[in-house]
Amino acid sequence: MKLLNVSSLLMSSLLCLTACGGGSDNTSGETDTQSETDTQTQIDVDTQAPVLTLNGESAIELSFGSDYFELGANATDNIDGSIDPVITNNIDDTQLGSYSVLYTATDSENNKASVVRTVNVVDTQNPELSLNGDSIITLEVNSEYTEQGATVTDNYNSNLTADITNDLDISVLGSYTVTYQAIDASSNSANAITRTINVVDTQMPQIMFNGEAIITLDVLSEYTDQGVTVTDNYDSELEISISGVVDFNLLGSYTVTYQSVDSSENTASRTRTINVVDTQIPMLELIGDAMITLEVNTDYTEQGAKVTDNYDANLIADITSDLDTSIVGSYTVTYQATDSSSNSAEVITRTIKVVDTTAPEITLNGESEITIYEGDIYQELGALVSDNSGEELMIQTSDNINNATAGIYTVTYDVSDASGNQTSITRTVTVAVDLAPEITLNGEVYTSIYLGD
Repeated sequence: MKLLNVSSLLMSSLLCLTACGGGSDNTSGETDTQSETDTQTQIDVDTQAPVLTLNGESAIELSFGSDYFELGANATDNIDGSIDPVITNNIDDTQLGSYSVLYTATDSENNKASVVRTVNVVDTQNPELSLNGDSIITLEVNSEYTEQGATVTDNYNSNLTADITNDLDISVLGSYTVTYQAIDASSNSANAITRTINVVDTQMPQIMFNGEAIITLDVLSEYTDQGVTVTDNYDSELEISISGVVDFNLLGSYTVTYQSVDSSENTASRTRTINVVDTQIPMLELIGDAMITLEVNTDYTEQGAKVTDNYDANLIADITSDLDTSIVGSYTVTYQATDSSSNSAEVITRTIKVVDTTAPEITLNGESEITIYEGDIYQELGALVSDNSGEELMIQTSDNINNATAGIYTVTYDVSDASGNQTSITRTVTVAVDLAPEITLNGEVYTSIYLGD
């Protein structure tokens, strides 16, 4: 059906009424009725608005930061057919919120149709978490832990802070987890991330000596180990193992090792040195008398000295002396002994007195009894002297012979050695009366020969 323009129809009707005298009284009912019928037949107005149909949903969500893609709408009109709608919107995809897209379609008769699509700019993206520092941290027990945190990045919200939870106890060995979580203003939760904290003990126990680290002991003495004290940064009670053998009967340097292992297998070890030494000097004891008197030029038999030692057996004394048995005097024999540890005994001595107690020996030349006659001259035959000292001695000779008077006379021979030993012998000289015939000698009256000639 073809619709006429309403304004044209109205104008035609008015002209028709004027021309037909519609403004004056008309008593003719027939004429009025016919005129009304004609008017109704000629006026037909288009008041139907176009029909608008959205492409897609009437309410859609747009992710923050995404570009908005217009789906558009279809508009059809009963007269004009397909109409391009006018689209307006206030969408700001940089801000979360609810926005409207207005679709308006107007036909040629100015009939309008409109529809609204709601566009919700939303944040559906989870924040992202990244650890500051390493994901696995090894921490010494009883030390301090400094939280390095995590960085939160979000497509919309800035300055988000991670929520941190943990069960960390740095006083107890173990593996602990620090959990980081973040939620943005749109309640988007980040995927939780974790950091592992391994609380460990890498410190070895501390071993402290009770007493000295180096101990010197006399051989054959008794020793009680003083032990050690062990402390640890974590374990309160630790066992101590002791190894090493000390033979106190044998000189030497020995080690005693103390070892302790804590629950984390940290091993500590310290060694004590035990020096078994001999500091005692040998003891010397004379065999025989400390003073010996020895006749000059006799043999001396050394009796020696006995050496006893706390460690060394069969030690022999070293003997030194200036003894000269051929010379009267006082001599010293010195005894010394040194053991294998260079301990020297206190020196002891023996005094040797070389003496001369033997008187010289006098041997007369000729007979011990001689007879001469009155008037004869006594010819002294002399004597020989010997002494054990080997000294050359002078004999003192004295006599009271009176060869003019018959009688018995004595010649005395005296000698003294350097030690004051004296010897005295005599020779008897008889002066007899000469009653025999006179004999005239051939040759000298007196002649001398020596003993043995």
